[in-house]
Amino acid sequence: MNVFSFYTRVYDGVHKRYSKYRLFNSLCRLVIRHLANIHIRLLYGGKKYPNLYSPHRESGERIIISLTSFPARINTIWIVILSLFYQTVKPDKIILWLSKKQFNDENDIPSNLKNLQNDVFEIRFVEEDYRSHKKYYYSFGQFPNEVIITVDDDVIYNPKMIESLVRDAELYPGAIIANNTNIIVFDNQGKVTPYENWRCNTVSGLSNSDLLQVGIGGVLYPPHSLYRDVLNPQIFLRVTPLADDIWLNTMARLNDTKIVQSSNYVLVLPVIIKSNQSLTSINNALGKNNEQIDSIRRYYLDNLGIDPYGKDEKKITNLSK
Repeated sequence: MNVFSFYTRVYDGVHKRYSKYRLFNSLCRLVIRHLANIHIRLLYGGKKYPNLYSPHRESGERIIISLTSFPARINTIWIVILSLFYQTVKPDKIILWLSKKQFNDENDIPSNLKNLQNDVFEIRFVEEDYRSHKKYYYSFGQFPNEVIITVDDDVIYNPKMIESLVRDAELYPGAIIANNTNIIVFDNQGKVTPYENWRCNTVSGLSNSDLLQVGIGGVLYPPHSLYRDVLNPQIFLRVTPLADDIWLNTMARLNDTKIVQSSNYVLVLPVIIKSNQSLTSINNALGKNNEQIDSIRRYYLDNLGIDPYGKDEKKITNLSK
C-alpha cells in the first residue's frame, strides 16, 4: 500500500465511520489532511523525481487526463499530479493546461512540478483564460475521439480513481461516469429547486437524467457524449463563467446522455493550500450556482425553446454526432 492509497482510504473511512459525530469527524479529518500533506512533502518535496511511472498500458482505449490550475495553486499541484502517477489503471496522457495570461512560460512553474514531466505528463500553455473551463475545453477540442477524464487541481486522488471510472464505463457504454454526483431535486410541480437543495448521491450505479457529475472526484467523458455547444466560449463564458460542472451537465442533458455514479464513491483528500481560492465556495456562498442555472435555462429557452432543467421537457438527442 503506497502513501496515497493509505491516506485516502483512512480519510474516507473516518468520514464514513464517524459521520454521526460531526465535530469529532471534522477534527479527525483535519488531522489526517495535515499528516498526509506533511508526509508526502517529506517523501517527495524538493527532490528530482525518479521515473515512477510506466507510460504505456497493455491494452484498452486511450485515456487522457485533463486538468487546469492558476497561480494560487501552482505550488501544490505537483502533489495532485503525483497521485495520478500511482493509479492502478495508467492513463496514456496527463495534460495540465495553463493560461499565458497567468503564466508566461515554464520559468513561472515551480521545479517540483516541472520535474514531473515525462512521456505522459506535460504542461501546455494556451492563450486564453477560460478559468475552470480550461480543464476540459482544450482536451475535448484536440482529442475528440478519445476518452477524457477531468480532475481537479486541489485534491489527492485514491489510486483506484481511474480504475473505477473505466470499469463502470464498460458497464454503461456511452454514459458519463463520475466518482462523485449530486441528485438534482425537483419540486412537486416538476420545477428544479435551488442548488443548495440538491443532495449528495452515494448510490453506486445509479443512472438517470437527474444526476450532476461533480468534477472534484474525477469524471469520465466518452467521445461525442456532449451537445455541440460544449466548445462555444461565447455561450459558456456568458451563462456559466464560474460553473464548468453545470455547463457540462447541461451539455449532457441536451444530448440525452446519462450520468452514472461509479461504484467507487470515495471522499477526496484535499491538498493543504495556503491561499485557497475555491470556485465552489464562491458559487455556493454567493448563490452564483443558482444565478448560472437560471442564466443557462433562459438562454436555451430563448434559443432552442427548451429548458434543460425542465423535468418534462423533450431533450435534443445526438445532435453532437
